[in-house]
Amino acid sequence: MRKTITPIIASAFTICLLHFSAPESSAAWGSALSLDGVNDYASVPDNNSLDLGTADGQGFTIEAWFYVPDLNGEGLQTLIYKQSAYALFINFHTSQADQMFFRLWSLALPAPGYVTLFANPTDLSIGWHHAAAVFDNQPGGGNDTAAVYLDGSRIGLGTGLNFNPGIGNSASPLYIGAYAGVNPFHGWIDEVRLSDVVRYSGTSYSVPTAPFVSDANTRALWHFDEPAGSTSFGDSSANGNTLTGFNGAQTGNPSPAVPPYLTNPLKLADGPFQFAFTNSPGAPFTVLAATNLTLPLSNWTALGGVTEVSPGRFQFTDPQATNTARRFYRIYSP
Repeated sequence: MRKTITPIIASAFTICLLHFSAPESSAAWGSALSLDGVNDYASVPDNNSLDLGTADGQGFTIEAWFYVPDLNGEGLQTLIYKQSAYALFINFHTSQADQMFFRLWSLALPAPGYVTLFANPTDLSIGWHHAAAVFDNQPGGGNDTAAVYLDGSRIGLGTGLNFNPGIGNSASPLYIGAYAGVNPFHGWIDEVRLSDVVRYSGTSYSVPTAPFVSDANTRALWHFDEPAGSTSFGDSSANGNTLTGFNGAQTGNPSPAVPPYLTNPLKLADGPFQFAFTNSPGAPFTVLAATNLTLPLSNWTALGGVTEVSPGRFQFTDPQATNTARRFYRIYSP
């Protein structure tokens, strides 16, 4: 979805608020889990349904949709984590390609007791992405494989692994978005599914185009479709794995219902340019800028998030606006 906002001309330099943009396709079918990247997370206590790949010959898949709100992330961020069992991370970078990795633990392994599959580095763009990690546990051990998938392609493959009988059977809770606040994810997470079967194989796969439906192999499935502000997230599988949000992790609607309504664009006395707009309370926005409006979106610079100064009223200030004679802006939302 793309909506046009009226261009604005300011004295001394030209400021054009060109577009409100949203991805052509979105993973957020309704609401999603909102995480601030500070210490938010959700977790559920351990139970047998969350112990994946522990038996001989039992493979599994962990997967989620996640939203990258800007290109300023630096460092390790967590999607799914079960200490001493399995984990899926993203290592974000601003000066080099980002990298996903999949970790598997086992008491039978030498110190440090885990193996890590580092996927091929890839630049993650602003927007929604689907990620999956699979462990194919072959009977008898010695020829197990692991793989990481992103947006339709396999980006990491590990072969010749030897987990016998399987990975660690951990008593740790399951965490989404951070390990008890450590290495927190900044953005949105949706449609988290754990399965006791290998759901993706080969070098490519069809990216899901609808919410997951629980089946006989679903160990846990969270749609995060609760009302905005909820901190308890129901499990759509038959296993009752209700997640609880901590430190502000809550559901929200990542897609505004209407285009922003622009108000009060002005050049401040000391030079920065500031504008405000109204929209749905809690909706996330990122401001992108360029000096050439014909550049592809991937070449626009992410200036950062927008401050919600009061419910439904958003404000952004660009202190670098006077460094160029002309600057174009996009307001981008999931």
